[in-house]
Amino acid sequence: MSLPSPLVQRLREEADIMFSLRHPNCVQLMGTVTSPPCLVTEYCSRGSLTDCLKAAKRDPGKAAAMTWHLRLSLALDAAKGMLYLHTRSPPILHRDLKSPNLLVDRNWDCKVVDFGLSTWLGFEGREDSSAEATNPRWLPPEVIKGEGAILASDVYAFGVVLWELVSWEIPYAGLNTWLLMQRCWAHEPAERPSFNAVAAQLRDLLRRLEDAGCALGMRAGSQAVRLA
Repeated sequence: MSLPSPLVQRLREEADIMFSLRHPNCVQLMGTVTSPPCLVTEYCSRGSLTDCLKAAKRDPGKAAAMTWHLRLSLALDAAKGMLYLHTRSPPILHRDLKSPNLLVDRNWDCKVVDFGLSTWLGFEGREDSSAEATNPRWLPPEVIKGEGAILASDVYAFGVVLWELVSWEIPYAGLNTWLLMQRCWAHEPAERPSFNAVAAQLRDLLRRLEDAGCALGMRAGSQAVRLA
């Protein structure tokens, strides 16, 4: 199986970054494979932080094991991994920090992974916004506005991860504008919603977004949205 050359190039760039990393809280690259092109890393048997939190929500026994001490330890591990990246010379911007990109090994050590969008920071201290947008749940406002990423952009994403560790919820999990978009561009005209229905759903999404933002401490300084 062969991959398009841009994907191979991106994989090589990710491997270059990972080969330069030596830290217990960054997933270790063990090698690369050319056919099919892929990266071979150390094994983290507990999966991602997202997997751990979902399992704890489903299983009372696993929930009991996810004590405050353990969750704080996981957060500290992730912070140490990110500190290592940010204090490299030049610093490394992760640009895709989120709970699915934090792996947990059998000893409950948390490690940063997935450097596909990572880059060495330029002299101006800001990277352009040409990289593909990732899940907006973890994106900071400056990246969403197209201003480019800075070291503090990773810190914002880490703050969202902390919120997940406290709440055991993926941020904005119930806010799904994609379903509304699909309904709006339905092939059959009769299946498309009226603007009355669209406006009602958008009002509901905005209210829930404000509630979620308030829980994240984001409401201060934000612009009020008139819902009527």
